[in-house]
Amino acid sequence: MPLKVFLAEDNLDDAFLFKRAAKDRLQVSHATNGEEACKLLLTEAPPDLFVTDLKMPFKDGFELTRWIRSHLELKNLRIVVLSSSAEERDVRNAHAAGADLFICKPNTIAGYGRLAQFLESQQSAPAKPGELKILYFDFDGTERWWNFSSAE
Repeated sequence: MPLKVFLAEDNLDDAFLFKRAAKDRLQVSHATNGEEACKLLLTEAPPDLFVTDLKMPFKDGFELTRWIRSHLELKNLRIVVLSSSAEERDVRNAHAAGADLFICKPNTIAGYGRLAQFLESQQSAPAKPGELKILYFDFDGTERWWNFSSAE
């Protein structure tokens, strides 16, 4: 049974690439803004993994992550930030909001393919308390990892 992933992404091109790469690996639901994501999360069966962009209309990814963490029925949902930003401020804010993983958006179809493969493997990979993993996909789809600790 494929992993159920909920994607909050306002850029339709990025959402298309994500869904295309995930087609045979993940079952993807999609919302185009943070408010829509909140409504769907309360009415649909909870996903296995929640993936959110940071900069979206109505409720950004930081607000959305805090909102999820504040809801008892959703607070243990694994949250992945998928952003074109790799700024330290955004990583710190995502960590403070409660994200489990921060991934820089791939720039190629190969990168999106590796992203889908990676997310498929996240079914049983809990984050360590106080740590946020950061993943960047190079242009050829290879991965680079960093660890971000709240103590830094």
